[in-house]
Amino acid sequence: MMDKELKEAKKSIKKTRKLLTFLVGLLSVLLFTIIALVIWAVIQEQKTPTNFAECVLDKDAKILQSYPEQCVADGKSFTNPNQKVVQAEPPQEELSSDAWLLYIPDDESYTVKLVDGWNYESYAVQKGGKETLVSCMGGCQEYKQSNPAQLVNKTGRYSGNANVVITYGADPVLLASYMPANDIPLKNGEVAKKYVYNDGKQTTYLYVVKGKQTTVTVQYTQENTVNSSTELIEEMVSTIAVD
Repeated sequence: MMDKELKEAKKSIKKTRKLLTFLVGLLSVLLFTIIALVIWAVIQEQKTPTNFAECVLDKDAKILQSYPEQCVADGKSFTNPNQKVVQAEPPQEELSSDAWLLYIPDDESYTVKLVDGWNYESYAVQKGGKETLVSCMGGCQEYKQSNPAQLVNKTGRYSGNANVVITYGADPVLLASYMPANDIPLKNGEVAKKYVYNDGKQTTYLYVVKGKQTTVTVQYTQENTVNSSTELIEEMVSTIAVD
């Protein structure tokens, strides 16, 4: 009886060993397969192009007939960095004062076309009795406080950052700090003398147009931190005509 039970026990142990051996072998095969798949994926990842230069070297890549060139590989597209499309700049509209408002003071000493879109206030200044034309931020309060003047009329529509004063009469007194700049050609063939002064915070431009009977002076002041409107101002200056 004991011998029979011993034999059965030995058979059971052998079966268990075989099963364990089979399971270990199976796990080893699965582990090997997983490792092989990981290695294969890493290799494939390394082969995938990451830029145009690598894509071109890929034998399975396709080069599209385009400009700039496009290289397609493994579902990814790469653009040739050495080929760039230059965007044509839109043509710049030529600045023109043709449609601007023509301004003539009461005594008709000169004429000028006012920059469209800016508000101007006309003052009869007590000193000398000459009419002064002013365009400035906020309605010209600062000018009215420092200059005894009476408002005559308002023209135009307010917009922009200009601070402009147009006077006429005697030649302006030029401070030594004003530096001469290039003359501004006028549309009537004459020229306006240009002077510039910068105190570090703001820049003042002085334009002087001399006639036989009077001199027109345009003073334009701007903060150094804002965009310059000198192009508009000088187009306006170019329209001045003095007797």
